[in-house]
Amino acid sequence: MDDASNDNTEEIARKFHNKNVVYIRHNCNKGGGAARNAGIIASNGEYIAFLDDDDEWLNDKLEKQIETIKTLSSEWGGIYCGFYRITGKKSKAVEVFKKGNLKTEV
Repeated sequence: MDDASNDNTEEIARKFHNKNVVYIRHNCNKGGGAARNAGIIASNGEYIAFLDDDDEWLNDKLEKQIETIKTLSSEWGGIYCGFYRITGKKSKAVEVFKKGNLKTEV
């Protein structure tokens, strides 16, 4: 979901020749929440994952998350994960662990 970017996002996205990659663009910037909601509405897959333009995933991220989500209640599930904060040439691993009723968190 391209939220009216002014870079070459469309050009890059069009290079993916895969029926599972669909390029969608807002005509004006509506913010991250609106962009994610539009992407969710347009999706038809079993799972949804968000990858923002300033993020990079490790190769096995989705595989590990899907393995974990399959062990959760069939009612609903969500996965948190750690991340690396990279500033200049330095990187710092940050672990994120949440457990319990995530629906009640603010």
